[in-house]
Amino acid sequence: MLSKLIKVSFALLLHFLFGTSAFAQDGTDPIELDNSDIIIYKAPATSFEDIHIQSHKGLPRFGEIDRYLQVSPAVKSKYGRRPYSKKVRQDPATRKKVQLLYKGYGNMTELIRMKYMKSLYDDMDKDRISKPDYQNKEGKDMRSYVAQTHLRKLVHKLCSTEVFDAAYGGANEFERQRGYQNFVKEHLQQLRTWSKTFFTENSIEGYLVTVTHLGSYDFDKQGHWINIQPTMGPKFGTQHFATLEAKSPVEHNILNLTKTKHPGSVKSLSAFLKIPPAKAEQLLEQNTKRVYVVRKIKTIYQDIVDTQGRDPVLKFNFHHLNNIMEIYEDAGLIKKLDEISLNQLSIPPN
Repeated sequence: MLSKLIKVSFALLLHFLFGTSAFAQDGTDPIELDNSDIIIYKAPATSFEDIHIQSHKGLPRFGEIDRYLQVSPAVKSKYGRRPYSKKVRQDPATRKKVQLLYKGYGNMTELIRMKYMKSLYDDMDKDRISKPDYQNKEGKDMRSYVAQTHLRKLVHKLCSTEVFDAAYGGANEFERQRGYQNFVKEHLQQLRTWSKTFFTENSIEGYLVTVTHLGSYDFDKQGHWINIQPTMGPKFGTQHFATLEAKSPVEHNILNLTKTKHPGSVKSLSAFLKIPPAKAEQLLEQNTKRVYVVRKIKTIYQDIVDTQGRDPVLKFNFHHLNNIMEIYEDAGLIKKLDEISLNQLSIPPN
């Protein structure tokens, strides 16, 4: 009994100190998290959580992330239906890792928003909690209220419950004022300085991963037609995806094709993915119905739009850093099927 207690205590200590272990399914031995595909943005103080972002080839990965799901072999239904498979998460440590990733992307988004809300934060009242002035939505009180509202959301996401409660959980307005003043005095500049480390030079390079489904196999051409949305980029705390800004003849052609087929809207173009029949049959037997399209891109900040009383909207553009689209059969981006050039994108066949 004593040895079991010692094991559990040691596991808790590792988890508290390093945040890279989790319990095994029996609740005793710690399991180390594999951070080999993770970029960790270290927090400037222990009051905040580190930010974990998935990577690909050493750069941030955006769009579809790997949730580390194990896929069971395809099983034929006894009722004659199509083969099916089940996806199963691996273990408690992996579930913890995925939670850190989802939280990390959200927290990074809010820090980026903080960076570009500079003028609002400059106007923010550092001594008193502001009230909204809906009669003057462009006034200093309203601007202060918008910044304070965003700060509260950011603190709730980035800090522990204890830190958040100390800042905002007072029993009355006097305690809340003191809590707010203390947090601003001790931590606001730390957060604003940290926010400036993202989108240095107002841009970031990374890999955009999207998912597309395999259509019917074309036995004559030996492959599948796949649909790709080449004009839609990642999202960073905005209602809109980053939009393609053509920097090359290939990208100008993409925009022209999109406008020709879908005037006024963003829709997909098609490319042909060549797959030998034996490999295509193997994918079918594995019940692999979708593939992952990877493009290397650069996302550039464009503007911040004041929404008068709510979080401002950020606008971004992006362009491709090369003409290669890598196609993988797995979310881990290990099993590459082929490479397709952006030059091969065309209007979808009827």
